[in-house]
Amino acid sequence: MENRNLLRDGVKISVACRSLIANSPVLKGKMLDCSCKGTCIELDQKIQDGSIVMIKATVRNLEENLPILPEGFRSFSLAEVKWSKPLDGKGHHNYAIGLRYLPN
Repeated sequence: MENRNLLRDGVKISVACRSLIANSPVLKGKMLDCSCKGTCIELDQKIQDGSIVMIKATVRNLEENLPILPEGFRSFSLAEVKWSKPLDGKGHHNYAIGLRYLPN
């Protein structure tokens, strides 16, 4: 059983993520779910807990263009990495990253 206070909406939206460190690479991945407080994304690389990142939705084709976006969806945001967990090998991405949105 999950121990969450907020309902999360499942999504599959392409995202680009970049750490706020000079010359950090842009990492491309998928948003898995979101709420009004945060999101979970899949990436190829682990990001250190506590890092501040920019995330941007990058819808690339009509399949990803959801007709109804969930209430917690943000197309561009700053967020803090709360956790990173390795994924069991069957996907394109290697890590699930939990992010908490920072206030605007």
